[in-house]
Amino acid sequence: MLAGGRDIAAGVAVVYGLIITVGCLTMALLQRGVAKRLGSSILALDAKTWAIDAALSAVVLAAFLAAWLIQGTSWEPAARYIDQVLVIVLGLFAVIMPIRVLLLNGRQLLLMAPTDLEREQVLGELSSIMESIEAETVECRVFRIGRGLAVWLIVVKPQVSLDVVAQDELRYRLVETLAASHDEALMVEVVQTQDLRWLLEADQRVLLRSV
Repeated sequence: MLAGGRDIAAGVAVVYGLIITVGCLTMALLQRGVAKRLGSSILALDAKTWAIDAALSAVVLAAFLAAWLIQGTSWEPAARYIDQVLVIVLGLFAVIMPIRVLLLNGRQLLLMAPTDLEREQVLGELSSIMESIEAETVECRVFRIGRGLAVWLIVVKPQVSLDVVAQDELRYRLVETLAASHDEALMVEVVQTQDLRWLLEADQRVLLRSV
């Protein structure tokens, strides 16, 4: 760049960028559709990778298209620097993207609890179901397990003990309600107990080991 840039074959670069952009975007859309149909978080993550590749390719395409369009104008000398500027931009992107992914998904990667907003949202969605259960106490515990959302409904001293069929029906209701607003993997469980100490257990990891 300090040496005055270099000449580029903008026409060839535009054709290359167009092919790569369309190819990456097609793969992203196809894999996204398959991921939704199969409910696969792995394919969904791969689809996002293809989408990022498509975005990067689109940036390259736009840059070389601009270089091609300014040929023969007073801006033509700037085209000599397109290649070097792209390297800098893509390099910064390669550094920033992993940090962004870590900030967005770090809680899931570290198996940390969901945010207060997420927990309040789940509690609000399940409030009517919880109120319909006749028991001394009903509490909802929300966890993050990887990229999935785990919800435990703890029923303490139910007036009528929940048999296997009743528990399954309750699980179906929980999943149906949560699936309307959550596209991640859902793991629901219904636990009933006569011992209040399981509900009062402060450490959720101990609760998981104790049930």
